[in-house]
Amino acid sequence: MNDRTLAFPSYTYAVKAARLLRSHGIACEMKRTEDVSRSGCGWELLLRTDLSRATALLRHSRIPFSGAPSPDERP
Repeated sequence: MNDRTLAFPSYTYAVKAARLLRSHGIACEMKRTEDVSRSGCGWELLLRTDLSRATALLRHSRIPFSGAPSPDERP
């Protein structure tokens, strides 16, 4: 598994996402982004796990993020 980074539109969403993922046993690390872009606020989560499970939880909880392909974009 490769490390993946997910960006969030606000600090609040990044914290909510980290709490949600950790409560489901998914290890993640919050980190400050060096470049703030349209896709994020400057905070990201670094995941070292199966991305599909993490993104499914985030989508189910309606926590917006970017940096991962949507289910219909996957090969």
